[in-house]
Amino acid sequence: MKANTSTVTNTGRIANILRKKRSKEYMSALNKLDIGDGRLKQTEIDQIINTIKGEFPEVNLNGILKGYISKCYLGGTYEVHTLTFVLEILTHYHTGEVLPDDMERARSLAKKGMYEYIEVYSDCCRAVSESGDVSVINI
Repeated sequence: MKANTSTVTNTGRIANILRKKRSKEYMSALNKLDIGDGRLKQTEIDQIINTIKGEFPEVNLNGILKGYISKCYLGGTYEVHTLTFVLEILTHYHTGEVLPDDMERARSLAKKGMYEYIEVYSDCCRAVSESGDVSVINI
């Protein structure tokens, strides 16, 4: 089955844009997802959303970005947290809870904590290191 070119992120122009090193502002915004007790005010979430959209102004992420997943440091049985592709729902997941929208495929990579977070796209994942460097992973 041939992939719809509007959802392909691992080749072509979109791949080159999404492969670029992430800015300090972008990294800082996503690191806020795991602060405090895990509850952000809507204004804080809105700031994160605007930073994410500003990082890729030339790419429409709707339909290709499923969301973000990273190791959760809230303690207890919390394992990972996600921010959905609509960039509105932040959820912290306990060990064993099923993740939505193809996010499960990145769980094992995220919970190891080797990367700051994993961007889950329709056709691949991008693992982002602390420095903002990006690795494309086909899982």
